[in-house]
Amino acid sequence: MPNNSSLINSLKQPTSSSNHPSHAALPSSPLLLDPLPSSGLLNSEAAQLAIWEFEKQRDDQRKVMALEAALGGSIQQKPGRDEGAEPPSIKKSSIFQAIKEGGVASLGMGGGKGKGGKGKIFQAHDVFEAIDQRNIMRLMEIRDQNFSLLLTKPPGGAVSTFPLVYAMRCGSKWSETVIVLVGALSRYVNALDDSRELTREEKGILKSLRVNLKAGIDFGLESEQTNLISSYLQVLLMSEGDSFIHKSVADLTVALRAGPPSKPVALAGELVRKFMTKELRGVYGIATVEDYIANATADLLLLSLHHLLLTSPPLPSTLTSTSSPTEGTEPLPTYAFARDTRMLSLFKDSFLHIPRLGAKPRRLRRLGEVMVEVLGETREGFRARVGRLEGLVDGEGGMR
Repeated sequence: MPNNSSLINSLKQPTSSSNHPSHAALPSSPLLLDPLPSSGLLNSEAAQLAIWEFEKQRDDQRKVMALEAALGGSIQQKPGRDEGAEPPSIKKSSIFQAIKEGGVASLGMGGGKGKGGKGKIFQAHDVFEAIDQRNIMRLMEIRDQNFSLLLTKPPGGAVSTFPLVYAMRCGSKWSETVIVLVGALSRYVNALDDSRELTREEKGILKSLRVNLKAGIDFGLESEQTNLISSYLQVLLMSEGDSFIHKSVADLTVALRAGPPSKPVALAGELVRKFMTKELRGVYGIATVEDYIANATADLLLLSLHHLLLTSPPLPSTLTSTSSPTEGTEPLPTYAFARDTRMLSLFKDSFLHIPRLGAKPRRLRRLGEVMVEVLGETREGFRARVGRLEGLVDGEGGMR
């Protein structure tokens, strides 16, 4: 049997440090697999990011201004900025200059014109592409260059509807796009010159505009969206309102002259409702429609009474007046019809200057004073004001 005692004893003894040679610790030196970018590249990227950020802020300002114009100025403007003014532009060269002043060398970056610049001629498909991308700035460019494209179906293709309806069908994320489109339509109507007769081209555009709004209303009623109805009624009055107003004023003048038995306020409401809803179905009871009808009813009464006061002969017993023979003889303009309190303001300014007003029948003069008082109560809505006026004029014991 072999004797392994010596081997066992060697294992029991602690290991001597001398058996392992000592080495000095190596210094820490981490190694990067990819080198750091050069300072020139970092400066170039910083300049490009600065340009993008300035352009983003400028586009955001323009979008706010576009929505503000579309909503009729409901977004409060900052004082000092003119309505419709462009946001201050920031040139790319100024960014480079600022970087240079900070000690960065010239980067030699240019800013070419993007797609859709001033030289681009837009087509119908550009409208729908801008809607898909919710590109409000592109839609505003198209509006300024060729407004009729916003009213046109694309020739052929998969889309067979108007741009407004197409945007409404896209869903709630396109609400700002819809607002801009509606604002563009209203902007065109409001920009028309009221002091001259419309041209054939303008009448054609108004007709197309009505068709667009009517299609939008039909779709909106299915999805319980009623925000287009007021715009449609406004366009309807702009395109066909004059003939309706002149005929209705003639009918109402007879009723006002006859007094309460003819119920002139109720008659005015019936005439307005019949005209405004002849092409709309299912809009009765909608608040915006009822408010607009009440506004138009009030203005139709004011126009009729003003016409009656101008044309009524003075009473034989009182033929003196302090008014000038020519002052106040003009009829009220129809462009202010159904535009909130514009007609009332014009009536108030003209009422006291009607020639020989003191010689007119007392009942008509008193009726004018009551209309100014009741319709001028701005704490009430137009429906409440017209209802109260109907009780005073048409009711039993009304003004005779």
